[in-house]
Amino acid sequence: MRHGIASAALLACIFVGCGGSGDGGSGGPGPGTLPPPPPPPPNTNCPLSDSRLSNSCVRHGDSITISGAGFGTKPSAAPWLWDDFEGGAANQPLSTGGWVHYWSASYPVYAGGGYASAQAAHTPMPRALDNFNTAGRKGLNALEAYYSYRFRYDVVDGSFATDGAFIKLLRSNADPDFYRSNPRFYTSLFPAAGQVNAGYSDAAASIDEIQWANADMATGTWHRLEVYYRYSNPAGTANGELQAWLNGERFASYSNVVTRSAASSARVIDNFLLPFMADRLLNLALNVYVDDVYVDRTQARVEIGNASTWAQCTRREVQIPTAWSDSRISVRVHRGGFAPGERAYLYVIDASGNAGAGIPLEFAP
Repeated sequence: MRHGIASAALLACIFVGCGGSGDGGSGGPGPGTLPPPPPPPPNTNCPLSDSRLSNSCVRHGDSITISGAGFGTKPSAAPWLWDDFEGGAANQPLSTGGWVHYWSASYPVYAGGGYASAQAAHTPMPRALDNFNTAGRKGLNALEAYYSYRFRYDVVDGSFATDGAFIKLLRSNADPDFYRSNPRFYTSLFPAAGQVNAGYSDAAASIDEIQWANADMATGTWHRLEVYYRYSNPAGTANGELQAWLNGERFASYSNVVTRSAASSARVIDNFLLPFMADRLLNLALNVYVDDVYVDRTQARVEIGNASTWAQCTRREVQIPTAWSDSRISVRVHRGGFAPGERAYLYVIDASGNAGAGIPLEFAP
């Protein structure tokens, strides 16, 4: 069923945390290599000071700690997956972090031109009816999951206005199959129509719901997709959820719905696919890039935004937790699209997706 959904500002931001780890499977230095240099000292010229942060002037890669209360617990501080694609050799197939290739021998590769770093994952999409040079990950083994990544698509030749071409932005399924297994959710972008959609399905109970919204998705520009997906638990109960955002604007919202039927009670969320999937490219060729992939079994996370309230943030960067307790969080700072010297605000988001007041910080020049 098709619904028009008005854009809504993202969830509000909470208290803040610091520290870092989990970069998509990178390990320590190999035999005969030197250990990494120590981090630079804190910037003593910072005009900011807040007792909730161990350091209010930060650089990319710094470890900082947030002190407070009510952060909740997180079984694993680090996300299930973080990959900024800096660990692979240029023009080589994705090979680190457990990526699995699906359906095509033309694997995505490590390439230059990352979102805020040297590299990204990339695949060309030549003219074809179906173009699925995609890659994904397996092993989530969860009843809920939060997904976030940056993506960019460049038109090489042709036009989206022909043949109704569209990009499948994200798909997450139960095992064993990456694409067809149920229960699942899916999101798609239709640039010519200026629309995006998200839906969920469980063939065992003939569930198939989908919502649509308008979207301004320019080519050649980095965008952020976020999705929160929760299976009904117990199966068949109307307590499932699917929320989806593009660039901080919610475009789909399902709450208190059956996302896993009783007939699928043995299933768990197992895998997901990156947006290297497109249909109806008979008169269109694309280049697609993905960067800063963050996936976890909870919405609990830390982000840095560009405004003093979560609702006013028009740019946010997810951070990489390394330690998490109800009163202290440590994260490794990910500067992302922020510039040196820029003022920003740190937020802690709890497991329910609620965020609180921002804590001011500044990126050192």
